[in-house]
Amino acid sequence: VPRECCVVDVFNDSMTLSVGPVWPAGLWEERRRPGSYVVRLDRTAPQAALLAQRKSLQLVRKGEAGSVSSFLADSFFMEKEASRELASAVPFRFANGAYVGGVFESDLHEAISKALNAAEEATARFTPNPSQAEAIKWALSRRVSLIRGPP
Repeated sequence: VPRECCVVDVFNDSMTLSVGPVWPAGLWEERRRPGSYVVRLDRTAPQAALLAQRKSLQLVRKGEAGSVSSFLADSFFMEKEASRELASAVPFRFANGAYVGGVFESDLHEAISKALNAAEEATARFTPNPSQAEAIKWALSRRVSLIRGPP
């Protein structure tokens, strides 16, 4: 009778364990005796990330994952220039402008600057340096963006 299991996921007060395709004989009874069933942490197999990835791919396959995921899936088959043009286009939600603080601003770049200033004023903990501020403005003005760098 095997006396080990694989840790699948860990929570604050419990663990999800994998014991194989069937429960080993006597496992349920042995739960009352601490130490009688060894948990081998060296054989962990986290499943949460894999399950989330599978669920996300199913949504993309069904066309229910949103416009960005559809764009990214389609861009695999596009020419590089066409992909870049689509990625750098203004996001659909900002095509006609944006609301900042309840006021409509037709110029997207001005709206993004005002929103960033409002975020800085709302909390003392958010004070980006000029490079970070430019990166945030750049990212918000594009349909798809990626910012790399130290936190």
